[in-house]
Amino acid sequence: TMVALLIAGCSAALAVGYIAKYGNAHAGWIPVCRYMESFCNIGVISIVFSFGAFLVFYLLAAITMKSPRQIPVASC
Repeated sequence: TMVALLIAGCSAALAVGYIAKYGNAHAGWIPVCRYMESFCNIGVISIVFSFGAFLVFYLLAAITMKSPRQIPVASC
């Protein structure tokens, strides 16, 4: 479930970034990247790092699932 939440957040950020770059004529939203270029550059960098974090988290989860650790039972 953590992987699903992480990719959902990344996808939502990507959707907002897409609207900021290209706008939405149907809704009347203009592209803002023409006016605030530094905002869009920082947004692109953060989205790239978010997807990188998703890939690292996914690989760690896959490695953990492949070789689970067994906890030894202590004898009394």
